[in-house]
Amino acid sequence: MNTTIHRFIITLFFFTTIFASICYSQPKRWRRPHPKVRQAKIHQQPAMVGLRIGNDFRNEQILLGGQFWLPVGIFWKFAPGFEYYFTDKSENFSRWQYNADFLFKPRPRGFFYIGGGLAVQHILPDNQDADMNYGGNAIIGIDFSRRRMSTITPYIQSRWTFFPDEDYFTLIGGINLILK
Repeated sequence: MNTTIHRFIITLFFFTTIFASICYSQPKRWRRPHPKVRQAKIHQQPAMVGLRIGNDFRNEQILLGGQFWLPVGIFWKFAPGFEYYFTDKSENFSRWQYNADFLFKPRPRGFFYIGGGLAVQHILPDNQDADMNYGGNAIIGIDFSRRRMSTITPYIQSRWTFFPDEDYFTLIGGINLILK
């Protein structure tokens, strides 16, 4: 039964990612505003894919991963991603984490964002069954996008991950590439 739940969560994670990308790729229908009504120019950021590197300070492990940033409206982004944690050879296990986060940017052209979401940690011991933990993330970050849309956008974020057994702090930096 335990592996059934694990497969369900992983399947749900991937279908959510596919659903969000399909919704983003749908054509947008724009209504033309009344000529006398002045509209504010608000720019929706495009979808991005990126790489990340960071450090889990509690377990003293370096991580390497990737993510998508898919816009959901003007202020929100859906950010599914994954990380692999480099463990010591003496620990005899590998550690993965899958994330499905929503990021909120109060000012679309600003730098600051906050967010949170689902975290699934997958620990694969060498001689035992795999173990999965389910928890949540809390994120604060800075996006160094320019006013003129460049193709590369660096970012840095602080993430607190909470699981029933443990919680830890991770500092992550990375770059995102705009998908056109």
